[in-house]
Amino acid sequence: MTGESSHPAQKPMAAEGGKLILPAFAKINLSLEVLGKRPDGYHEIMSVMQTVELHDELSFRPAKEIILRCNLPSLNDEDNLVFKAARLLARCADIRNGVEIELVKRIPVAGGLGGGSSDAACTLIVLNRLWHLDYPLEKLQDLSAELGSDVAFFLQGGAALAEGRGERLSPLPAFPTTWVVLLTPHISLPDKTRFLYSCLTPANHTDGSTTLALSLALREGQPIPSTLFRNTFEPILRKKYRLIEDLHSKLRLPGVEVIGLSGSGPTLYALCASKSVANTIYERLLNLPETTVFLTRTISREEIRAKMGH
Repeated sequence: MTGESSHPAQKPMAAEGGKLILPAFAKINLSLEVLGKRPDGYHEIMSVMQTVELHDELSFRPAKEIILRCNLPSLNDEDNLVFKAARLLARCADIRNGVEIELVKRIPVAGGLGGGSSDAACTLIVLNRLWHLDYPLEKLQDLSAELGSDVAFFLQGGAALAEGRGERLSPLPAFPTTWVVLLTPHISLPDKTRFLYSCLTPANHTDGSTTLALSLALREGQPIPSTLFRNTFEPILRKKYRLIEDLHSKLRLPGVEVIGLSGSGPTLYALCASKSVANTIYERLLNLPETTVFLTRTISREEIRAKMGH
């Protein structure tokens, strides 16, 4: 797997009208293996995660209490991970004042792209700065465990090997800058993650060797064969939902080097040989029924730090 040379980092989003506006990036899973069920009832996983440029947008402004506003009414409540992250940090640091947060969702909800976890991580990073707490990364990672296993990854982004429930992270060298087409089918999967894990049998469990081989190739800067891009949930979803199987077939186009499932789905991604290939595929598939299509690219940890103003 190869990609184009890295893009120059853009300037971080600046304050506008007294608000600090920052991005919260999505991720894809280059590999995701379920190793088995743990004694605590959770599943042991091994995954290589990679951030992409598709992002939500959060704005922060000082306030007397914690206030959240979201462009999606269904997310405009105290169950939102953004609100939970702000309240958690305020409680931990004994902060008496608050913050007004506006969340503009662009990442599909429950699409396997980690949008909610990324929003929570962005909130921890920004409020750590705005409230002058100066907590180290390790402290924020400890707190993030109370919000969800993927949140710790988004505190740094880039590429990383995730183990355990996904909370044990080993940063990896940057994945080659690659253009990506995302297809998110409009499928309702109530309690998606719990349901899909319940579909697994011991026959679906693997030993993690594929994911380890992919992470080793990244560490050594070696080409990554398409056989190393694997997701335990992909065959299950393709069998259960005809739409996902249909979308998978539509992505089998010249210039597509890898087709994969992100997280527990239902979003499919296509890693493309070039930007022009990705543009062509995006335009060809843009008006697919029952599907939202995105054109994006992978983004490195260093680019994220620049955009976040570190």
